[in-house]
Amino acid sequence: MLADWIGHHGDIALWGAGRHDAPVSITGNGIYPRDGIFDTATAFSFRCVYRDGLELVVADGGRLEKGVGVRWIGRDGTWVWVTRGALQASYPDILAEVDENVLGPQAGHHRNFIDCVKTRQSPLSPAASAHCAASLGHLGEIAMRG
Repeated sequence: MLADWIGHHGDIALWGAGRHDAPVSITGNGIYPRDGIFDTATAFSFRCVYRDGLELVVADGGRLEKGVGVRWIGRDGTWVWVTRGALQASYPDILAEVDENVLGPQAGHHRNFIDCVKTRQSPLSPAASAHCAASLGHLGEIAMRG
């Protein structure tokens, strides 16, 4: 999950927080199988802290209050949560301010990639953003094993 889905949910979390930098500290733990051919965490949770104090928690769906997805929590405790096909907030009025067209037409990542190769336009999700999201999974794995 950390090598695959972190690219999806981590990307959205960092985009929503306006981040394109690395955390300064990561702590966490994971449960690893003792037998079999797989050695990746089957359950995990780690906390990333950024230079300005922003905290990002990455965890498997069973350890998150709302389940799999991304949830941003404001200083006043209000929140917005998103996952595939669902959008919720602590107060319905918050959703009235959400601009669902902020990224433009959603033809899908594969189509967007092909169109960008052909036109030399920038993709909806830039490479730097994908790098930061994928790095979260690798850094979290190192922190949990450390």
